[in-house]
Amino acid sequence: SNMIQGCFSNPGSPVSGSSSGISSSKENLVTCIYQTRLFDSPIHLTLTWSKTSHSHSLTVYAPDCFSLTISLHPSTFSLFRTRPGSKSIHLAHDGSSKDKIKLYWDFTRAEFTRPSSAEPDSRFYFAITCNGRLEFFLGDLWDEFARRVGPSRLKKSAESTLLSRREHVFGRRNFSTRAEFLG
Repeated sequence: SNMIQGCFSNPGSPVSGSSSGISSSKENLVTCIYQTRLFDSPIHLTLTWSKTSHSHSLTVYAPDCFSLTISLHPSTFSLFRTRPGSKSIHLAHDGSSKDKIKLYWDFTRAEFTRPSSAEPDSRFYFAITCNGRLEFFLGDLWDEFARRVGPSRLKKSAESTLLSRREHVFGRRNFSTRAEFLG
């Protein structure tokens, strides 16, 4: 597959921060769009990792289905990291049948390539099941996830495909964007 990369930045802007000792507010956003399936229907799943000096979160969006924001660290001032989490979402159809989506995550030991990175590089997982069937898995802690939900309950569906990844870094004096399109 071909990959197109675009890098945009303002070369005239200094990269270093303020010399006055006051930290500038920076935000790092990474948006990934995956082609996957939920309930045997193709869907574009959007994951947006966001990190500022005060928060760190993952927003998951499945069109016409759900949107959920997960805090990776409840507070930068907290001494405790978040624990593994899960969230159940029930979708009603025609008032009678219900489908169950369950999201699982563990970012407690997540490692990042840079301290300012919004997206974890390793030691994490994020998964989505639909009516007990695994539809989406991201991360490298498969064994921990399998132990948590029970390997007998895991009926893995087809692999998901990363369609695009965009990274935005906002700072007081600079802005950069990098995009990758896969396909």
